[in-house]
Amino acid sequence: MLQQWVSVRTGISLRERPAPGEGLGVRALLLGDVARGGGYAPGATVRIGADLVSPQHVVRDGDVVFRSRGPYWNAWCADALSEPLVAVAPLFVLRTATEVDPSYLCWWINGPVAQRYFAAEAMGTGVQMITKNVLLALPFDPPPLATQRATAAAGSLALRERALTDRLATLRHDLVTAHLVQHARATDPLTDRNTDA
Repeated sequence: MLQQWVSVRTGISLRERPAPGEGLGVRALLLGDVARGGGYAPGATVRIGADLVSPQHVVRDGDVVFRSRGPYWNAWCADALSEPLVAVAPLFVLRTATEVDPSYLCWWINGPVAQRYFAAEAMGTGVQMITKNVLLALPFDPPPLATQRATAAAGSLALRERALTDRLATLRHDLVTAHLVQHARATDPLTDRNTDA
């Protein structure tokens, strides 16, 4: 189970959501900043006063941030952060044991086995949640570190390939649509009439 390999901290609880702004304080890492694919997709900049922030809530390189509230439950592995981030509940911050590669854990959480487990164990009728106890009970039996790193690297390349393939398909669709529109305008009788005039 996962609890043998990680420590889990809950993000900071705020009485009210802070307003977006570029002012002073530590940048907040919010639920919506963890993307469906498991990446980091920051929204509007929200900052929290440094006096409210405890070191246990600060995300550091190698931490795995887990999105515990649906409609999807993904993880993001913090890497090469450009500034400090403070996780806000209901995010969980996982810090791995030395025998576990954080990128591998992130890959495992975002994979089909873990996602089926979360779907079966989620609580709530509207917005479903994964509790800390459910997360800690996630089946997890990591292979040797070298295998973990190779698997995580291959998984990252596969995600990149999928993103590029999706982008290419979108560009191809846009190009075909543009040609069809151009062809339709070229054969439009009204366009021909206007040209003759």
